[in-house]
Amino acid sequence: MANGGEWTGIGGATLSDRRAGGWSAELVPPAPDTDPGPPPSAVGRTESEAAIRDEFDSFVSQVRGRVEQGARDYGDRSFDLPPARLLKEIHEEVLDVCGWAFIAHVKIKRMEARLSRLGTE
Repeated sequence: MANGGEWTGIGGATLSDRRAGGWSAELVPPAPDTDPGPPPSAVGRTESEAAIRDEFDSFVSQVRGRVEQGARDYGDRSFDLPPARLLKEIHEEVLDVCGWAFIAHVKIKRMEARLSRLGTE
C-alpha cells in the first residue's frame, strides 16, 4: 500500500493499516500549513464526500466485524494461505455476490411485472 500502509482518499479520509491493531479509518483535516480552500458550505459537496462522511466508519466497522467473525470461525489459517488461494477465495465471493444480484434482479423484474399488471386492471 502506498505511504507505508495508509491510503488517503476524497475529503481527507484515510484508511491505515496498523499491523498490530488492524485497520482504522478516520477523517483527517488538512495540515495547518496547507490552504484548505473554501469552507465546505461554499462548495457543493459531492456524493462521494457525503458517503465518506456519513457511512465510511460504519462500513469499516462492518468489515472489521466480518474479519473478526472469520478469525473466530476459522482461526488465523487465512494468513497462512498463499496469495493464489486468497485470490481464488475472492473470485468465489465475487461469483456469490453476482449470484445474489441475479436473484434480486429476477425478483425485481417479477415485482415490476405484477405492478404493471395491477396498473392495467
